[in-house]
Amino acid sequence: MELSDYVRTRLIHSQEVSSVAEDLAFQVARKIEDLQTLDAATREAIPLVAATCGLIHDLGNPPFGHAGELAIQTWFGHKQEHDSKFLDGLDEQQRQDFLKFEGNAHSLRIVSQLFLLADHYGLNYTCGTISASRKYLPPSHRTGGGHSRSKPGHFWSEREVVDIVGRKTGAIDCRHPLAFLVEAADDMVYSVVDIEDGIKRKVLDWNQVQGYLEEECAGDRIFEDAIQLAEQQIKPANFSGPARGEANGTGI
Repeated sequence: MELSDYVRTRLIHSQEVSSVAEDLAFQVARKIEDLQTLDAATREAIPLVAATCGLIHDLGNPPFGHAGELAIQTWFGHKQEHDSKFLDGLDEQQRQDFLKFEGNAHSLRIVSQLFLLADHYGLNYTCGTISASRKYLPPSHRTGGGHSRSKPGHFWSEREVVDIVGRKTGAIDCRHPLAFLVEAADDMVYSVVDIEDGIKRKVLDWNQVQGYLEEECAGDRIFEDAIQLAEQQIKPANFSGPARGEANGTGI
């Protein structure tokens, strides 16, 4: 029987990515000399843009994540296979939007058009924010050639948005710099969730994890600072100790 009500949701993951992306962008903006010539308001907006992109980075993912994407793609593929006229009247990108459905492209559709508040511009983000949120670049019928071009970046319905954003930001056929930081934040958070969940559920022991990391990262100053900070948060929470089911001898 599970006694904990702790469940890691996609919202928790997105909040974590947002927090890490904001901090990464803050540190980068503080250390790049060319950015010091910008006015204070613009400099302060940089980490906020990264935080926003982190929060929405999985917004367009269907239920079951990549498996859900595959299910949508497969359904339309089977439908077209058994009904050759199913997608008649659509151009090549419009057809591929269905056959290569992609969560990141759908995120752009949600924030720019579907989530209506007071106008017809979705959440009405700035061009910089939309540009920074674009993990992938090409339309669905022109994918291929490197990581940023390996998947569709936008649907046919958002082609004008992408064109305007590219001209306004200068990122016409390349990634916005903050997009790299947001993806790095996503990878960083995703790489440690199993360990963190294991410790919180007392399947793993923090002392074992710490010992392993100390062997792998011995002498690294950044690692030592991180361990010090982690201990300040972990010890009060009592995340070390017996594995789940051993505390009361019941095996529950």
